[in-house]
Amino acid sequence: MDRELLFAKKIEEIRAVAKEQGGVLSKAQVEETFAEIGFKAEELGPVYDYLKAKRIGIDEKLNIDELLSEDDINYLDMYLESLKELKEYTDGEKKAYYMAASYYI
Repeated sequence: MDRELLFAKKIEEIRAVAKEQGGVLSKAQVEETFAEIGFKAEELGPVYDYLKAKRIGIDEKLNIDELLSEDDINYLDMYLESLKELKEYTDGEKKAYYMAASYYI
């Protein structure tokens, strides 16, 4: 099998491992995986960039702020502020709305 196909296979393997581990890999796992096809630790920069782009953390979960742009963060802040403006309903009101909605189902 040529090196490009092996590389693609290793990428898929390492992504599967990350998924099983909640989106986190250790640096040692990445190095071991790619050492099997002849990559040295200093050659793995693009692999780490790819994993970060796929929201996979190395040695720790990615911080949400690293994944969002400033515009995204501002939008979410505005959204959260707008939620505070919504009316709070009592448990009795919620039950009444539920019962009314159930009547029409």
